[in-house]
Amino acid sequence: FFRGGYTYDDKYMATVTARVDGSSRFGANNKYALFPSLGLGWMISNEEFMKDITWIDQLKLHTSYGVTGNSEIGQFNSLSTYSFGTTLIGGARVPSASPTRLSNPDLRWEKTAQFDVGFNLNMFKNRLNFDVSYYYKYTDDLLLSAPIPASSGYNSIMRNIGAVSNQGIDAMVTFVPVQTKDFEWNSTLNFNYNSNKVEKLANNNADLTTDSWLGGDVIMRVGEPLGSIYILDRVGIKGEAFVAQYV
Repeated sequence: FFRGGYTYDDKYMATVTARVDGSSRFGANNKYALFPSLGLGWMISNEEFMKDITWIDQLKLHTSYGVTGNSEIGQFNSLSTYSFGTTLIGGARVPSASPTRLSNPDLRWEKTAQFDVGFNLNMFKNRLNFDVSYYYKYTDDLLLSAPIPASSGYNSIMRNIGAVSNQGIDAMVTFVPVQTKDFEWNSTLNFNYNSNKVEKLANNNADLTTDSWLGGDVIMRVGEPLGSIYILDRVGIKGEAFVAQYV
């Protein structure tokens, strides 16, 4: 793990981090991965041309780019597993073992690259403050249980099979409408917007269905948001028709 920070003249700031993480949950070929990040800041309110603008207490621009990893797939998903028991052979019970899961020695970290840019603005002796950021995330090498042909003897295998993007805006406004010697009123408003889209799946962008939901499935489809519901269109039943059938 490495982290370094530098500030020049209380105006220009930079932070660099890098870490290498390893996990036994991944395949023998990809247990380790590098995750770097870079953050930059500019304290505009400390510049000379801002000295006469007294109603602005602080104005800072900031941006960053970094990569993080996800290893939350449970234990042993990259390995073949076996089920042990007994079976009847020649009229006698004998010990037996059978494979229950395929191995994937190339299973690797799911990675999310994120870029963000925003500003912090404090005004009127910090009685009105804004914190606004735009972000874009791109998650690649999604860790999912992918279906495979039944002729293999298995239903699925844990693989890195696709990518998803997320982008949005986070905004927070804090203001102090009343501030006296004996009483202070603080209020904070949060605004958030996010949209996501499946960017790619496996090698041929084929649809992938996951959990069943009310007679349908949750589907992953390129160009659609995560968590989309795949279900038959339903037009309902009119009350008059129901009564007629009942009679």
